[in-house]
Amino acid sequence: MEDAIRTNTNDLAKIADYQTSVGKSSDDIISEIESSAITSSGSTRSWIDIVPNNGGAVIGSRGNYVQTEGGEVFYRTISQENYDELLSTGRMPGTTETSTSPTQAFSEDYEGVLIKYYLNNGTIDQLRTIGRTDGSNLVTEQFGDMPLGTSGWINDFIRFKKEGNQVNIQLGREPGINIFNDNLKAFEIIEL
Repeated sequence: MEDAIRTNTNDLAKIADYQTSVGKSSDDIISEIESSAITSSGSTRSWIDIVPNNGGAVIGSRGNYVQTEGGEVFYRTISQENYDELLSTGRMPGTTETSTSPTQAFSEDYEGVLIKYYLNNGTIDQLRTIGRTDGSNLVTEQFGDMPLGTSGWINDFIRFKKEGNQVNIQLGREPGINIFNDNLKAFEIIEL
């Protein structure tokens, strides 16, 4: 961490309070801070200002995705291998569908490392410009009309898909994963 943070008593207090509340080791927190600092639109400051206060005040939502002062909130559970890549590159690797969820509870049903991501506000609107729907009325209600995308969408589009009572955003391989990563400000490890 930068000396400016190591010597700033307010920053150190935020980090210490966060560490006490979540029970993470100092090494885990330092890894999160340093990895968030190398994301495309993040910094050490981003992590310190966003993560310990849970993103700040809620300012709106897009579907079930919460928008906070710190950014739009996404959840995703990833493999240990993808987690290691996220820590080393500051970018979430794409898989096949690369599904994201607006809720932690949905992502808890998957095995791996559960992560909460904070992206620039307006990211969902960017994703929507290349969005495809699964044909669900819930997708239309929450995100508006989009072309139907059932097969072949993974390499060129994003798919908004109803799963249970929510709409998940599937980033595919490209260009959705690039939009996501280019807007990533900070992330928090919820469960290893």
